[in-house]
Amino acid sequence: MTNKFIVSTVDCINEFASDVPQSVSLRIDTMLEQRIRKLAAYVKENDLHLTEFYFYDANWSFCGEDEIQEIKDMDEYKHSDSIKQEAMLREVMPSARTECPVIRVMKDSFQLSALPRHCGDDMTLNTPFIPLSELKTNNTAFITPPTYN
Repeated sequence: MTNKFIVSTVDCINEFASDVPQSVSLRIDTMLEQRIRKLAAYVKENDLHLTEFYFYDANWSFCGEDEIQEIKDMDEYKHSDSIKQEAMLREVMPSARTECPVIRVMKDSFQLSALPRHCGDDMTLNTPFIPLSELKTNNTAFITPPTYN
């Protein structure tokens, strides 16, 4: 049974945007995991680039990566189960209003995307690609963009 909590950084496609959500969190249960995996198989079988579906249960937040890292570095956090970790993170991640939230599914990964409230698609918010392999464990996952040296 899957019960995974994911926290991810968010990037806006408009590099000059300010006052937009910086992170997103969501809990992936067994039904959502199966849906993502089935869609990934469908994308692969039909040689598609991606498919997407609306997903309103994610918590988009103005909380930045540094604030999340501060919580992660706390001893109490490190010695807690994923439910307690989620509660601690949600305390520092107040909700930001978004529109058109979706999960995009590719053959090997998925991504969350949304628009800040009252903005056009020139302000689309995206998470980094989250590998499907991330769904194999119930450990809390922190997704950040890859770094290129």
